[in-house]
Amino acid sequence: GFLGRQGGGFVLGDGRPVRFWAVNVGPNNIGQDHATIDYLARKLAELGVNMVRCHGAVFDESAADPATVNKKRLDDICYLVAALKREGIYTTLSFYFPVWFNAKPSYGLGDYTKQESKVPFALLYFDARMQQIYRAWAKTLLTTKNPYTGLTLGRDPAVGLVEIINEDSYF
Repeated sequence: GFLGRQGGGFVLGDGRPVRFWAVNVGPNNIGQDHATIDYLARKLAELGVNMVRCHGAVFDESAADPATVNKKRLDDICYLVAALKREGIYTTLSFYFPVWFNAKPSYGLGDYTKQESKVPFALLYFDARMQQIYRAWAKTLLTTKNPYTGLTLGRDPAVGLVEIINEDSYF
């Protein structure tokens, strides 16, 4: 069931306390064939892993619109969530780390693209266009129906956590 919080810890849907032993996977891991993902999920479950952090960008670098989500990556995430779910493993979705996204003049991010570094650290905190791009990624990721479970990732109790932003601070 859906995870909850009680005091300083997590609880399962039935109220039982739970602790997580988690591992991290990235695009190269989840981009493999389904049989390999199934094997990975089974092996992790055998080892006692009960949460996997899926950490990787979802945007389509080849698209003209930076708000476009990479369809293959989205499908890879959906399959991973389904495979892990079959093994009783929760998924954490981590889809934005500024280092993955290079600001281009065509993205409409104003004067930011004139900076030497095109990595948009802290831009999400104050730039309306960057917020619009980010919200488009989140909306697509969380509201697209997972063809392997029939649920959206936002409604699937197997998605235990959604990381809002990775390692970014205005300070």
